[in-house]
Amino acid sequence: MEKMQFKNFLFPHNPASIVVERPGRHAVFFRPGHGEVVQALGPGVKQVRCSGSFLAPTPAQAAALVAEFEEKTADSTPGILILPGLGSMEAVLTEVRWEASGDGREIPYTMTFLQAEVTG
Repeated sequence: MEKMQFKNFLFPHNPASIVVERPGRHAVFFRPGHGEVVQALGPGVKQVRCSGSFLAPTPAQAAALVAEFEEKTADSTPGILILPGLGSMEAVLTEVRWEASGDGREIPYTMTFLQAEVTG
């Protein structure tokens, strides 16, 4: 199965949940004699929210995965985000949350990515 990847970081385990939101852009205006009319203005920016865990046999190895992710994604410029079964897109990482829990062999995370550019 394809693994999730962002820039040069290949996730050892795919996230437990991947939510992709693709909003549309619309305008509502009033046309005399016709009432309110909705006009489609094109696609909005996709947002991808992922949640999962970095898992390792030891707490030190789990911490090393977090450090590797942070090192390989520290640059705030857009990079290629590959989503298992959902294709790829150029994206920016806008939010990351780590959670300390248990004995340290599992480090839960949530991440949010935004599509870098929308054409059309």
